[in-house]
Amino acid sequence: MDRTIKVEAVGNHFSADSIGLDVYMTNGGTDVFCDVMALAGSSVARTVWQQNLVLHFCDLVRYAIGMGGFDLAELPWTQDHQAEQDFFIVLLDRAIHRTGWEKLHYTPSIDYKLGTFMQMLTTYYASPMIDSGIGDWTIAPKPYLLEMCMRHAIFQGEFGCRLCDLGQQPIDAPFVWEMTSSYTADGTINSETINRQISQIPDELIPRILAIAGNPEPRSVGVWIKPPHLEPVSAIIGKPLDPHAYHWLGKAVA
Repeated sequence: MDRTIKVEAVGNHFSADSIGLDVYMTNGGTDVFCDVMALAGSSVARTVWQQNLVLHFCDLVRYAIGMGGFDLAELPWTQDHQAEQDFFIVLLDRAIHRTGWEKLHYTPSIDYKLGTFMQMLTTYYASPMIDSGIGDWTIAPKPYLLEMCMRHAIFQGEFGCRLCDLGQQPIDAPFVWEMTSSYTADGTINSETINRQISQIPDELIPRILAIAGNPEPRSVGVWIKPPHLEPVSAIIGKPLDPHAYHWLGKAVA
């Protein structure tokens, strides 16, 4: 399945205005770009800056369609900008060589865009950026953001693995069931997440869980395991569900 063939009215511009270069991608093409960059980088990002760069692609345009483009000068380059740019080039080269593409349920058609982006990146001269609107990449990401997806081997990021996301991936992709347990800063469901644990639930247990917790909503929405249901659901899955966390059962791409 090719996710880049549909016609879209808007998209994203990735640019290096200082040298007059620009790469345009449709919204679907941007999703593919982020997928392959996440696959290329999650296993090799070592420094704090490298991890933040890869996480940027893991989370980019998840819930802000058409708002993902950036100019290379906007990135939070530091005094180590040469090493950072070198890593970005390595990351892009790994994507060009289709690192991890066997984990995808579609065949990307993005080789030309990757090559054009590489030309732009290797021509650009990075320099330290103060107060980048993208963030401070000298600050270490929260540990739960760097947890690897058990199936796709990419960072979970702020919104969970992008390759597991039923709203991001092909509609005909096979799925599995997962329990997501989130801990928040002040204990309320809408406050900042400070930790998150994700575990796969065997298919044969799902009917028993849903009989207690309720039927699932459309395929991209999960089922909240409410406090009265924690104990019986814990008994079914053979694992205690912490009453101090919020637990959601949902579908994820296999």
